Amino acid sequence: MLIYMNDYCNVKINNLIVDEYYSKSAIEFIYYNVLVSDKASLSLNNIKLNNIGSQGVLIRASFGNISITNSEIKNMHTCNFNDECNSIININPLIASNEIGLLTKQTELIIKNTTFVNVNGVNGFTLREGTNVEFYNNTLIDCYFKNGFIEIDVLNEKSGSYVIENSSFINNKSEYGTIVNVKSLDDISKSYVYLKNSNFKNNTAFKQGGIVYSNSPKTTKYINISDCHFINNHATFGNDIYSYDINSEPNISNIEELRKINGSIATNPTKIKLNNPNKIIHLLSGDKLPEGISCSIYDDYDHLIFFKTDIANIEFNEFMFFSIEINDTYNAALLGQTKSYCWGDSCLFPQIKVIGNPGIYSLRLLINSFGSYKYLSDILNYT
Repeated sequence: MLIYMNDYCNVKINNLIVDEYYSKSAIEFIYYNVLVSDKASLSLNNIKLNNIGSQGVLIRASFGNISITNSEIKNMHTCNFNDECNSIININPLIASNEIGLLTKQTELIIKNTTFVNVNGVNGFTLREGTNVEFYNNTLIDCYFKNGFIEIDVLNEKSGSYVIENSSFINNKSEYGTIVNVKSLDDISKSYVYLKNSNFKNNTAFKQGGIVYSNSPKTTKYINISDCHFINNHATFGNDIYSYDINSEPNISNIEELRKINGSIATNPTKIKLNNPNKIIHLLSGDKLPEGISCSIYDDYDHLIFFKTDIANIEFNEFMFFSIEINDTYNAALLGQTKSYCWGDSCLFPQIKVIGNPGIYSLRLLINSFGSYKYLSDILNYT
């Protein structure tokens, strides 16, 4: 720990340079431990931090006001990108998994005219309810945050409020939502994100949501994006924005413009379509279903959902499993393996036997697990 503060401390630091900082244990770089909100403040101006090797959040704070201006923070926690960190984590794991700010209890952090280069870790920030970050005229470049620069997950006490204006985000990477990753929102926490007049260029999410990823139906109320520019961002689905559904997208001032760009906006899967919808199958009792019957899954923009096909790089929890059922179990039955999984661009029905009395029956595809996608009751089954 470089700096420790508590009540009745008003600290101003100018022109500080720190290079090659390392600690054996993961620990805060600055610990602002204040119990009364108006009894302390911290101002950092023209600081230069480079090669911060050990894990540990830059600022951990409770109560009070903190500002960072005209500064440069480079090459921080680079071991996180390659999973080579060896700091001993014997304290609150949030201290090791957040890189810039871990803020609790009515803390305000204002960052202006500051550049972050090659900062790596799990999150940029974790905020508790009643805390806020204001981020003006800053640049974030070549950074990696596994769960996004901003992660909102009120079910796990990650909330707070963010205002970002006149800033640039260039060539950053994450798993979901390089800048904003919304896992859960509610009307109680008063958490929100406001992005205004900022540029997002060449950012990449390895999964969904190149800039914003949201799996909450309340996103429209609490995530606002105004006069921002999206340039050459990438994700496996939703190069710029990925949402729970079309009615839960962020409130975006130029959303119609983005909708015209192929692949810019996507949603969670919301539809199942039979690939041969007009085909009637005639079977005798004991016959198998013919080969090639399949469904495909689409989002609200009718984008076809693709599933991984490289077995070496698929985790079990990424599979979307389904089962086949028949509508009249008193007069007919299915024999054989009725369960399968989606692969590539379709969900292929297994060749099961159908036995029963003469009649017309319907088969139903029932989704049992949604893999890496959010559960939606509307597409739970298709007949």
